[in-house]
Amino acid sequence: MDLYQRWLQAEMEWIGVYCSKIRRQSLFVTAPLILAGSTVVIGALSAVGGGSMADLGYGAFGGFMMGAIVCGIFLLVLLPGLSPKRYGKKIDKCVKGLSLSEAEKEQLAREMLEADEKHKICFTITGPGSKGTPGKFVLTPHFAFLEGSYPYAILVRLADVAERTVRYAGAIEELLNNEMRTYRKFYLKDRNIRYMLLVGSYIQYINQYIHKDREVNQITREEFITFYDEFIQNGQSAMAEKMGIAMENSTLLLPTLVIYKRLLEESGAEYVVILGMDLGDGMAFDYAERKKLLKPKHNLENDIIESARNIAKRYHTNRNHTQLIERLALFLFDKTKSLHGLGKRERLLLQICALLHDCGKYINMSQAAQCSYNIIMATEIIGLSHLEQEIVANTVRFNSGDVLAFEELAASSLLERAEYMTIIKLAAILSLANGLDRSHKQKIREIKVSMKDNHTMQIVANTEEDLTLEQAMFPEKADLFEEVFSIRPVLKAKKLG
Repeated sequence: MDLYQRWLQAEMEWIGVYCSKIRRQSLFVTAPLILAGSTVVIGALSAVGGGSMADLGYGAFGGFMMGAIVCGIFLLVLLPGLSPKRYGKKIDKCVKGLSLSEAEKEQLAREMLEADEKHKICFTITGPGSKGTPGKFVLTPHFAFLEGSYPYAILVRLADVAERTVRYAGAIEELLNNEMRTYRKFYLKDRNIRYMLLVGSYIQYINQYIHKDREVNQITREEFITFYDEFIQNGQSAMAEKMGIAMENSTLLLPTLVIYKRLLEESGAEYVVILGMDLGDGMAFDYAERKKLLKPKHNLENDIIESARNIAKRYHTNRNHTQLIERLALFLFDKTKSLHGLGKRERLLLQICALLHDCGKYINMSQAAQCSYNIIMATEIIGLSHLEQEIVANTVRFNSGDVLAFEELAASSLLERAEYMTIIKLAAILSLANGLDRSHKQKIREIKVSMKDNHTMQIVANTEEDLTLEQAMFPEKADLFEEVFSIRPVLKAKKLG
C-alpha cells in the first residue's frame, strides 16, 4: 500500500468510528422504536370502537409488518451512506480536483499523516439534523484540508493561494501607480529623501520579525524588500501566523505592505524609521497639550506654517506679496487686540489665511475667492482640525468675496456662531492688510497704527513710492472692518527721503 492509500485508509478509519456509532444506534434504538411504535398505534386503532381481541391482534400484527417495511426502507437508504469507502471516494475525488501529480499526492499524504495536534483542529457539527457529525481542519506547509463539512471534503493547495496573493498584490500596485506618480510630481519632485518615517502596529510587527530579538528602530531598504518578497511567496495567512498577528487583524496587512513598498520606490528612501507609536499615542498627546499637561519640545506651529507655505508654493502664489500681507496682517492683529479679543491660536490661523489667500487664482482668476475656499477645504493642512480648516477657508473666501450671513453659512456647515464671529474678525483684518498692497508691488515698508477717536483708526504707511492706487481702493477694503468693529480705518501715506 502506497503512502496516499495509507492516508485514505486512515481517513476511512477515522470516519468509520462515526459510521459504526450511527449504524448501532439505527439498528438497536431507532429500528426497535419504529417497530414498537407502529405495532402499538395500529393495534390500538383496531381496538377502538368495540373491536375484539382478534381485531387487536390483527391490528398489532399489521402495525408490526408496516413498521418492518419502514425500517427496511430506512436501513436500505442509511446503511450504504454510512460506508467508510464512500467517504474515501469523496476525499479522492476532492484530491483529483486539484490535478495533483503522483509526487504531490505523496507529499499531501505524508504531510497529513505527520500533522500534529498544533496543526489540527477537531470539532463536532451541531444543530438540527447534524447528528453530531465529526469534522477536522488540518493545516500543513503546503495544503489546507477541511473534512466533515458540506461538501464533505475541501482541499486547498497553498501554492494556489500564494499565486492569488501575487496577483492581488500586483492589482493593488496597478491601482496605486498613478496616485504615486501624482504624489511624486506634487510633493517629492527633486527632493533627496533618505528616511521614511512610519507609524502603526503593522510596521512594528514587521520590524520585530526582521530583527527578531534585537532592539532596532530602523529597517534598511534591502531588508524591507527581502521581507516583502518572502511575504508574497508564503502568503498572508502563513506570514501573519509567523509574525504573531491575529487573523482578524491581518486583513489590511498586504495592502499596507504594497503601499510601503511603492512609497519606498517612489521616494528612493534608504531607511524606514519606526517611531513606535500609533493613533492612540497621538490622541493622548493632543489631549495633554490642549489641557496644558505637557509642553512639547518641538514647535508644532512651525510645521503648520511650513505646510501652508508649501501649499502656497504648489499653487504658484506671489511669494513677495503673500510675505508682505502675512507681516501686515499679523501687525494689525497685534495692534487691534483690544478690539477683536482673539488669542494666539487665532493669530496662527490668520497667518495661514495670509499665506493662502491668493491660491485660488491658480484655478480661476475671476472666481479666486471660491476656488481658494475649495483648495483649502480639499487639502490637508497638518496640525489643523477640520473646524480650524473651515475657519481658514471661509476667512479667505470672505477676504475678497461676498460675506455670507451666519444662517446661510450654517446651513451647509457645522460652524457655531462663535466660530462665525472669529471668521468675520479675521476676514476684516486680512482684507485690510490686503488693501495695503493692492498693486502687488510691495510699496509699503512698514505701518503705524493709532486710534484717533472712538470711531477712527489711522494707518500711516511709510513708503518711497506713490500710493494713489492703494489709497483710492482702500475704503472698499475698510468697509468690512468698520462693519465688524465699528471703527473706520483711514490710510495715510508718509513719504520717506
